Amino acid sequence: KKAYCDEHNNAIAPEKVVFRVKGKELKPDNAKLTAAGIKANAKFVMVSMSIRLRGGAQYVPNGNILNSNKIRRLNKSDPEIKVSNKACCVYLDKKGDRAEMPCGHAFSPQSMFATLRGLLCKNDYEYDIKCPACSNI
Repeated sequence: KKAYCDEHNNAIAPEKVVFRVKGKELKPDNAKLTAAGIKANAKFVMVSMSIRLRGGAQYVPNGNILNSNKIRRLNKSDPEIKVSNKACCVYLDKKGDRAEMPCGHAFSPQSMFATLRGLLCKNDYEYDIKCPACSNI
């Protein structure tokens, strides 16, 4: 985890990086692959990595979380969210609330949703979530 974070200029904290084998999270951080049921002599092991992010969509039974008509709001009570008065880097406006990202650009909840929705709709198996204004992770 630390090596990945170092490689990306520590833009992501190691505790937010998650490794999974066969869908099972490797815990603790120093867990061996044998703890996930991988045999010591295995020739190939698929390890997936994801990054734990704050926020998310509310589960709606039989609903479509990618519905773009839903009004999205910024959770201003979250201490990790820095509210910004800068213009949104996607829509280039100052309508509604905006959060400042680690790179310094601001996103509205709707523009963040649209950016992530675009990534998810590509049906790729890997996603690099980057700021559309500067391409920083």
